[in-house]
Amino acid sequence: VATDGISLTVVETGDSWFRLYLIPETLGKTNIGLWKTGTIINIETDILAKYVERMLIFGKTGSEDKEQTSGDAGIMAKLAEGGYL
Repeated sequence: VATDGISLTVVETGDSWFRLYLIPETLGKTNIGLWKTGTIINIETDILAKYVERMLIFGKTGSEDKEQTSGDAGIMAKLAEGGYL
């Protein structure tokens, strides 16, 4: 995820929130250290991550008529099937 154009790694998510861990270098080189509760920021998602998610759900062809795989077990099965585990 990118916040105000700063690419960051998400370490935990919920239904309507996400958690980031920041290192001192990131805090020192960006404006994140100035943010306070209520600060309005721009949040961008990674288009590549969306594409990979779609491949995992619908298969390599992207065909939406294929049976969907859902949940962590389904994703793990797809990763194993593709030789990534």
